Amino acid sequence: MNEVSSALYTSISEVMVQMAGEEALVRSPSAAEVATFHTAYFAHMDLVNEDKTPTGKWMEVYLNAESTIELVNRFIGFPDEGPTEEDNIDGVNELLNVIAGGVKARLAGTEDHFYLTVPTAANVSDKDQYPTACPPVINVIVEFEDGKYLVSYSI
Repeated sequence: MNEVSSALYTSISEVMVQMAGEEALVRSPSAAEVATFHTAYFAHMDLVNEDKTPTGKWMEVYLNAESTIELVNRFIGFPDEGPTEEDNIDGVNELLNVIAGGVKARLAGTEDHFYLTVPTAANVSDKDQYPTACPPVINVIVEFEDGKYLVSYSI
C-alpha cells in the first residue's frame, strides 16, 4: 500500500471510530462493485496547491440514503424523527471534510501534500450518479453495522 492509500485508509478508520462510534471494515472494492454503487448523496472536494491553483485531484464520497441517515444520526444524535434533508447534506459534507483533513495531515511534508477547497454535497438520488471506477482513482468501501459508503480519491 502506498503512502496516499495508507493515509486514506487510516483517516477513514479514525473518522468512523471518532464520529460514528464504531470500527468499520475499510476495503478495496472491485471495479464492478464501484460501477454499480447506488448513490443518493454525493460530496466532492477539489485538492489544490498552497496558492489555490488546481492540482487536478479530488476526493468524493458516495452514500445511499439509508447509510446517510444512519451516519448523520450517529454524528449529530437526532431524536426519533431523524435528520432533515439539510442535515443530511451537511453531514455528508462534514464526513468528506474530516476524512480529507485526516489525509492532508498524514501527507504533510510529502510530495502528495495538498490543500482543500470547501466540499459540495447534493442529493443525487434522482440522477444516475455513479462513482468513477477506473484508475487513476483509489476507491475504498467502508462497511459499518448499518450500512456502507464509498470514498474515491483521484491520484
